Amino acid sequence: MSNQALFSYSSELEFFLPAGMTAETRVSKESCFADDVWDFCDSANARLNAYTPSSLTIKWSRLASETGYAPLPWSTVILLKLFAYLYLHAPASVVPRCKRGSKNHPVTVCRLLKTLLPFMGHLQEKLQLDGAGISDAWTLADVTGRHVRESLKDWDCGSGPDLRRALICLTSSISHQAGEGYAPRWTAADVQTLAIEATTKSY
Repeated sequence: MSNQALFSYSSELEFFLPAGMTAETRVSKESCFADDVWDFCDSANARLNAYTPSSLTIKWSRLASETGYAPLPWSTVILLKLFAYLYLHAPASVVPRCKRGSKNHPVTVCRLLKTLLPFMGHLQEKLQLDGAGISDAWTLADVTGRHVRESLKDWDCGSGPDLRRALICLTSSISHQAGEGYAPRWTAADVQTLAIEATTKSY
């Protein structure tokens, strides 16, 4: 990945990312946007010292041997990274009615992604088993509400409210403006109708 802009820029995205977004954009003291692991640990930050390293990391690896779930297409990983970055540094860009200028705690973001990423891998795996011919060119735009509903039928891991929140956030206008056609086509209204179990079972 080069130091070129990673996303198509709209006025909304420019508002939240005035300096642009590249592979080298810092997401934390330890990590850049392109890194396979986002590490939010910081011994100099007293607010973070009470948390374990595992609760302050997001693993983006596309190797099933490292994640335990089906590898995600690169276009999906990039879009989810953009969402995670905005959810951390500018949640108002993806969360309805969120106050502009606010930020989320890294643990909040890590917890949300540790529910969302395995579910996306689970969904990907089901599509592959169904013989959908998924390739590296496959994007979230190819996932329908029906695919999500079918995947939820045998999914009982992670926080149900967190998964619902994440799926709704992915429908934000900024995801569609930046995603250039590979953002989800499901809507917030679609997600509200889904039967998502309120479980906290770990993946």
